[in-house]
Amino acid sequence: MGFYTDTSFTSALFVVATLIAFSTTLVLAKKCPSFPPNIPPNITPLALALANCTALPHDNVPGANSWGIAINVGSPLQDLCMLPSTFTNNTFIPTVEVCSRDQTTSLATCASRRGGLLEMASSGASFSSISEVDDHPPDVNWVLHIDETYEYTQKGNITLSLPSEVSLPNFRIKTIEGGQRHNVGHFGLSQSSPVLQRLFDERGLVKGFALDAGSQSSSHPRDGHLILGGYDPRKMGAFIKNFTLTNIQLT
Repeated sequence: MGFYTDTSFTSALFVVATLIAFSTTLVLAKKCPSFPPNIPPNITPLALALANCTALPHDNVPGANSWGIAINVGSPLQDLCMLPSTFTNNTFIPTVEVCSRDQTTSLATCASRRGGLLEMASSGASFSSISEVDDHPPDVNWVLHIDETYEYTQKGNITLSLPSEVSLPNFRIKTIEGGQRHNVGHFGLSQSSPVLQRLFDERGLVKGFALDAGSQSSSHPRDGHLILGGYDPRKMGAFIKNFTLTNIQLT
């Protein structure tokens, strides 16, 4: 997994390989001269489990068993399983339109592959077409590296609910309406992530995160976690190496 930035800031990158097979811990901290970041004692980072995840059925959307971070969106709530993404700034959510265009699998199989689906009509959110004029923050990596079969045209403001009773009302998302070369949605954590910005503005969290990917090894499976605004000191070893990244671009 990489982290994409520009010359407006530098980032400290720390990677720890754990002793369990197929498992790594990744810590990214924005605007930190070194790692570990200085976390105020009165600020509690937000820990999200990265594990087997179930999205309950809603509307005409079947339930889904997947793997990722369990979140809820909309009012009434709709369950989704999503993966942390340093590829996108925004949070991209697959909609029922993806599966309505999929003629190769059943609706239940398609929904599980996507970690659940957003029913826009019953979400209580407002949506509009994406244009270059009001596409903020933009997703340059997405535009450059996703082909035309990965269809997205809508943006919307919706209530995003995270575990630990953390709610972000009027949160900007983008929707995925088509394409077959993808699975679950993107929980955007890149350079201009609205998630990290909102948590900084409203909860004082450091604009960075730590990712323990866990393991889906058949012999030694274990859950991972995503920590927003902090890291797990139990994952730290004696060796720490800081890397300053500037003007990193995908080609």
